[in-house]
Amino acid sequence: MLFVKYLGCIMMIISTTAVGFFCSSTLNQRRIFLAEFLVFLNTLKTYIRFNSAEIHELVSSCAVSDILFCFKEIPKPKNGESFYSLWGKAVKSIHKNIGLTKEDKKLLMDFGAELGSTDIEGQLNHIEMYYTLFQMACKDAVENVAKKSKLYKMLGLFSGMAVSLIII
Repeated sequence: MLFVKYLGCIMMIISTTAVGFFCSSTLNQRRIFLAEFLVFLNTLKTYIRFNSAEIHELVSSCAVSDILFCFKEIPKPKNGESFYSLWGKAVKSIHKNIGLTKEDKKLLMDFGAELGSTDIEGQLNHIEMYYTLFQMACKDAVENVAKKSKLYKMLGLFSGMAVSLIII
């Protein structure tokens, strides 16, 4: 009976620690996504400047990172469907484990709203403006990783230990 109690305590500590590591990983995934999106924006700016392809082709060819796979899959608009609706579907398909906040998703949606709707100079200015906004979001993500990552890990470990002490 005592063995089962100790085994349960060990399992409790392991599971709560795993939850802490998962939460920490989610913070890091958000940072990685935003950093890769900044690279995507720079590449898109270059492609728009020197390539005359349609916007969905440009977006697909610029989304080379694995974490941006949802933008690589944007098809050509058909039957009066707008690029923005396809962009919205891509944003909605981003997995929750990436850890994007509501503000991040809104920023992504707002970026896609004007993408491909103006001349080249307007597109470059649009990308430049959103590059600055995504830089601020990326800076926030880096700060969150630095501040909260270790906290989540330790909170998971210590909460498991506290429950285990109560059980014993």
